[in-house]
Amino acid sequence: MSAAEVRRNTTEMANHLRFFMSGTGFYDGFVNLLKSTDMKRIFVTRTFGLIVLLALSMPATAGAGAPASAAEGRAIQLEHRLAEIKALDKESLSRSEKKQLRKEVREIKKELAAISGGVYLSIGAIILIALLLILLL
Repeated sequence: MSAAEVRRNTTEMANHLRFFMSGTGFYDGFVNLLKSTDMKRIFVTRTFGLIVLLALSMPATAGAGAPASAAEGRAIQLEHRLAEIKALDKESLSRSEKKQLRKEVREIKKELAAISGGVYLSIGAIILIALLLILLL
């Protein structure tokens, strides 16, 4: 970019900012500010970054329908069993016993995944979906 283009862009942005800050109304000033291509790019990237940060910072889970206390109790039991299996001296076990333990661990992990599974949504993802719907429709 040449020096003249930089000067023109800077002057254009300064004019937009002056108009934005002049008391013509927030919406009109905001629209005129976004007419600048550079300001559009900056606005879109910052908005997208904010939405991504919101999406990553506030996860929420949808309930599986089962009572939480029963599912939590079963999950605690399974975690204790996993801890017991980890604490075992596996070198003294036979090959078939080790195979049984591996199979039990796989089943426990599958059951834990089923208990804690669900659709993970976040406030940021919901906001992103709403913004996309508004912009596209």
